Amino acid sequence: MITAIDLLKNHFEKFVEELKQETSQYTEKMEELFANEKEISLQSELIELLEKLSGQKSQSEQNFTEPTSLESQIQAKKVELEQLINSVELKSDFSSIPYIGKKREKTWQSRLDKLLDRQNKVTHGNTSLEEKLIKVKEKLQEKLSTEEISNLCQTQIELTKLQIELETLQKQTVAQIEISPK
Repeated sequence: MITAIDLLKNHFEKFVEELKQETSQYTEKMEELFANEKEISLQSELIELLEKLSGQKSQSEQNFTEPTSLESQIQAKKVELEQLINSVELKSDFSSIPYIGKKREKTWQSRLDKLLDRQNKVTHGNTSLEEKLIKVKEKLQEKLSTEEISNLCQTQIELTKLQIELETLQKQTVAQIEISPK
């Protein structure tokens, strides 16, 4: 038994040594290949990719840390969207006419809600609402600038994409848990 272990140990050491030699040979060949100045950018790109590859976390580590990161990004995006909405409401003074103002405020708030809801659905792939989204944008342009509407829509798109990414990651994690042996 001890002899078998010693033989395996010797074979393993020999294998490691041969692997080191081969690696060294291939490294020298690659250096020769990349020695040309035109190839320097390719060499630096290759080095960068190798560094990224060696620095990556394992798949399971990423799955456990990413949801928290995505959740915090989603929360930050929600806060950003809420701040944009508040900013637009204050700036636009939706209730400028005293008596009719409350009804107008509800109408504008309703249009703003429709804008964000439709943008969310379009981002999810419901292209049938694109025309309605355009109409809501046009109605809101009576009170809001194109830039403000665009910022609201862009923030909603980013928020929706983060939410979709989180849902996908959660589904993958559940699938991995169900597949993994017990």
